[in-house]
Amino acid sequence: MILVVEPDPATQTALLNTLAGEGHTAVAVSNGTEALNAAKQDPPYVVLLSLNLPDVDGPLLRERLRAVPGCATTPVLFLVKKYDVESSTFGLPMGDDFVMKPLRMAELLHRVNALLLR
Repeated sequence: MILVVEPDPATQTALLNTLAGEGHTAVAVSNGTEALNAAKQDPPYVVLLSLNLPDVDGPLLRERLRAVPGCATTPVLFLVKKYDVESSTFGLPMGDDFVMKPLRMAELLHRVNALLLR
């Protein structure tokens, strides 16, 4: 399962449809609390994580997810805006990746598939 953590409903829908079209099973949530609950119920293979969530920032949520049993090495694909990358606020660790918003779905799928192969 791919866990999509994105507060924008339109972006959630686009991501779910794109992933499903490629045969991936995905679940979407809107905030960090929901993400942690979903990961505890079914540890994801990959997390697509918006950097800016209403209740927690992306890097902090990544660390909290890594503490969930079965998620210690789950790769994270950050969904970031250009200014987030330029300011280097999210500190991309080894094994994680990012794509820029607005999302280009072909690039996103390529990166998801690469993370799934790790």
